[in-house]
Amino acid sequence: MKKINLLLIISILMGVILAYPIINGMGCDFNYEYQGHNHEEFASCKLGRYTLLDYPDPSIGNGYTLLKGWYFTAFGNVVIWISSHQDHTKRMTPAAIISINDINRRFWHQMSFTPLKDHRLAVYSDRPENNLRVMKYHGRLSLFN
Repeated sequence: MKKINLLLIISILMGVILAYPIINGMGCDFNYEYQGHNHEEFASCKLGRYTLLDYPDPSIGNGYTLLKGWYFTAFGNVVIWISSHQDHTKRMTPAAIISINDINRRFWHQMSFTPLKDHRLAVYSDRPENNLRVMKYHGRLSLFN
């Protein structure tokens, strides 16, 4: 009987640990924009639904890529489980290739979100290469932010 109780307690704890990123991510209500070299990005998250618009080469009007997914977060780590992506670029330029490769590389994205002072956010990702960006954001990053 003790083994069954112990197994039940361990199962409940594992369920809580696995559900935490889902529940925490459903509390998101934020948006941000980032303007970098040859890219403009606009992202938003509401009730766990994440949307990212990336404009490669905005100075020449080269279209955009769109990524939608589910937002999960725990302890500063973020996973975007991709549900759909679209490519609406007009010409293949180096910036467009980066955007297309980024949305097509796999079915999930993993990043580190670190809130800074003055509603700034440090976003780090090591795929496809090490990349650290600091941007302004508005809203709430997670339920337990």
